[in-house]
Amino acid sequence: NNSDQNQDLVKYIASVLGERVKKVEISNKLVDSPACLAIPEGAMNVRMERILMEQKQLNKRSSKILQINPSHPIMIEIAKEINKNNPAKDIIALVEVIFDQARLVEGEEIANPCDFANKINKLLLKVHL
Repeated sequence: NNSDQNQDLVKYIASVLGERVKKVEISNKLVDSPACLAIPEGAMNVRMERILMEQKQLNKRSSKILQINPSHPIMIEIAKEINKNNPAKDIIALVEVIFDQARLVEGEEIANPCDFANKINKLLLKVHL
């Protein structure tokens, strides 16, 4: 069942990201992207949050909602992989890269740029050209 598979995907991504996200949910508006960040209702926007952080009036960023596109080829591959008995270890890195990409697209800083680059490089090594 596609709905069950989507819920498994949401649960898996939420378990990988833990408290870095408020929640993970399915988006029907994404077309070309595997994921995007959304601001919870009533929360301040990314720009205002950044200004307050720079002025030391805010200690940490609020957790965002990660909206995922279950129809995106990357998400389809993650869903296939997590349904195996022994999913590839690279799947965790892939989820983390997608999350960091979503943060960058929204104008947020990522926690560890070197780690992000290393994960991308390891994933790129798996690409068959």
